[in-house]
Amino acid sequence: MLGSSSEELLTFLLVLTGAVSCMVTYPEDWRRCFSHCAYIPGAAKIAEDAARPFTVTNLGPVEGEWRTSFGGRKYASFEGIPYAKPPVGDLRFEEPQPVEPWSGIWNATRIYKCPQTHMLAKSMPKEAGLGHYQGEEDCLYLNVYVPVTTESKKLDVVVHIHGGAYVAGWSNEYLGEKYVMDRDIILVSLNYRIGALGFLSTEDDVVPGNNGLKDQTLALKWIQDNIEWFNGNPKSVTITGFSAGATSVHFHYLSSYSKGLFHRGMSLSGSALSHWAVRLGPLKKAQKLATLLGCETENTKVMVKCLKSRPASQIVIQTDEMHEVGCLPFSLFVPVVDKQAKRPFLEDLPENLLKAGKVLDVPWMASFNHDEGLLLSIVLKPFIRVLNQLWSHIGTAILHTDDVPTSFQQTALQKVKQHYATTGEDLSFDDLTKLGTDALMKYGVERAIKLQSAVVQSPVYYYRFGYEGQNSLKLLFAKEKIQGTCHGDDMVYFFGGIIIMPLSDDEIKMKDVCLDILYTYAHGRVPRALDKDWTPTSKSLEYHDILGPETIEVKSKSDHADTDFWKQIMILDKSYLQAHVKDEL
Repeated sequence: MLGSSSEELLTFLLVLTGAVSCMVTYPEDWRRCFSHCAYIPGAAKIAEDAARPFTVTNLGPVEGEWRTSFGGRKYASFEGIPYAKPPVGDLRFEEPQPVEPWSGIWNATRIYKCPQTHMLAKSMPKEAGLGHYQGEEDCLYLNVYVPVTTESKKLDVVVHIHGGAYVAGWSNEYLGEKYVMDRDIILVSLNYRIGALGFLSTEDDVVPGNNGLKDQTLALKWIQDNIEWFNGNPKSVTITGFSAGATSVHFHYLSSYSKGLFHRGMSLSGSALSHWAVRLGPLKKAQKLATLLGCETENTKVMVKCLKSRPASQIVIQTDEMHEVGCLPFSLFVPVVDKQAKRPFLEDLPENLLKAGKVLDVPWMASFNHDEGLLLSIVLKPFIRVLNQLWSHIGTAILHTDDVPTSFQQTALQKVKQHYATTGEDLSFDDLTKLGTDALMKYGVERAIKLQSAVVQSPVYYYRFGYEGQNSLKLLFAKEKIQGTCHGDDMVYFFGGIIIMPLSDDEIKMKDVCLDILYTYAHGRVPRALDKDWTPTSKSLEYHDILGPETIEVKSKSDHADTDFWKQIMILDKSYLQAHVKDEL
């Protein structure tokens, strides 16, 4: 029966309107169209015996398809539900606008991609087929996966934000929902604008920046408004992300935009203090792209108007031309401090916000993999000799310090090479792996954990992933066998990503352990695995070292990222650079 509150009555009327619209479009299916009208949000349940899973959101009815999980469980898949108006034409480079209700039944069986080329295309053989343009500008859609369960309560919701250095990726890339669907969890994945289309900034109120992050926030708002119609609990939302998605998760902790839209988060390999995830002086990149596209650059309004007239494919292709060394630096258009906006998403640099305690006080889990830098060293392995010869130029692209003044960074780059070259003057493959692991991942993650732990009451959990199975992201790029736990390898076991060959018995056990951690954490409890509760970290950086399906050891940090060295040269510290070399930026 309906409740008595005006909110419940309004929701019922919205659903009734959608059902009537559905009946007009599909008169032969009128029973299905009205199947949810007897319910208020939270009481609706997807009928298990229907030919196709069906529900009625506040925006209109949606129909998906049935699938089977890894363990043989039935689940409903709704892929390609719109949450925002298409960001095309005059809405390009603008903040996202909520989608309007639709008529009829939305056929939610399609995966969308935002415009992109593969970020590693320039470093891969042509036969790999990664360099072609793909996607479409009308791409702001999300996916909802719902397990069939005997659980009577509304299910906890896990939201996953894809990685890709803010220049590539899509909602279900490296995401195998059939593994997560073995648990009583609702999984949501989403697209957000990437590259210049999502993160171009003119450093003024014309295009302040961060539209891709604002897309994510609008998707989180959609979840709050609609997830109950999928039997989800809007009061138990866990946001997760990998790589650039991991930094996105952490940015939401630092923004008033996202307050109240999630209740805990999990950053797999990345934080808001990952220096490649924030850009200083973004106008220069916008002007360079505009020049490549034949637009004037003196007046930002005129420049953006011109950029809005160019095909999205040309914006993406010309962005590819801006990489300085092959595919490096990966991240060209990324989050920025957008204090010029009427309502900033990021009022200050993340480090400054954390130090000031301006962070949402909800639980956070952060992590890194033992050999994160393998992704970098494998891609650059054929060019190591040239890399050493041209280190003063290529080092800038590797470290993503192209927004640092040349006069400041050259001395620092030489110190970096001297510090990491273990034999002689040149960097070896192993040296490059260690450098990439420290500089691109560990240093930023550990600084963020320290700062956040000091200013919040909520627990901060920290793990290192060191299990090496037969599935690994490095297998996509290396023909020979290379030892180590690469960037993204934990995604195999937490979210079913990067499955190249069937899981071994040992990998299945590892998957189950990681799903235990995810499920207990998303359920609002202390993360638990191998019959033990996890303990939060502290200033001494205690962490859980995941070494295998039967081995998780609690350890204290032993300076994983050569912290003293990086603090000394300061090249990765955005707040220092902004304060001390801003006149040269």
